[in-house]
Amino acid sequence: LKRFWFRRRPAALRPQLGPAASGAIGGRAPATRAMASTSMHAPKPVGFGKMLTNRMDALTLTQFIVEDTTGDQQLALLMNAVQHACKVCANAIKKAGTCDLYGLADVQNATGDDVKKLDIIANTIWVDCLKQCGVCCLLVSEEEEKPIIITDKDKRGPFCVAFDPLDGSSNVDCNVSVGSIFSVYRRKSPDDKAATVDDILRPGLECIAAGYSMFGAA
Repeated sequence: LKRFWFRRRPAALRPQLGPAASGAIGGRAPATRAMASTSMHAPKPVGFGKMLTNRMDALTLTQFIVEDTTGDQQLALLMNAVQHACKVCANAIKKAGTCDLYGLADVQNATGDDVKKLDIIANTIWVDCLKQCGVCCLLVSEEEEKPIIITDKDKRGPFCVAFDPLDGSSNVDCNVSVGSIFSVYRRKSPDDKAATVDDILRPGLECIAAGYSMFGAA
């Protein structure tokens, strides 16, 4: 109330105050300017510049795929589909606790292991991603009893992929790392026909690509 009365009085009735007193009574501008000046020149956290440089200079997986598969567009499409499947699986695992995705699904896979809910989700993600990329002709999953042969000639390509969508899924409840593993073969049978199992039942020396992606269960 005093500040309001002081500001509204005619200039002739105001007491003659110095700059410091005017700032203290009439408003908080000096303090505000001091705070703004302090915040603008606040020191950055130790190591912040180095961390930012490392993030900006890091080679992303997408960049690596584009650069390393130069001249082979189909292989780039396949690796991009694998990348997408791994990211979606990682997101599902991260939310498993809050979405009630832990525990068994009351079924068994082709090898006789008890299947968990996350196994089914990860398998669906991998199969859908690889089918939609349009460059696969045969898929073999640990969760499927029979190989998946893509018969549509407009949606298939030269690659056969074997994969375990979620290896070590029994460790998820124990908060231990899990992962996805895969291997890729190029078919040998004629392209005008559907692929056969013989296109993938071959020695490892003929594998053109393989890899894994590790996920934390926490």
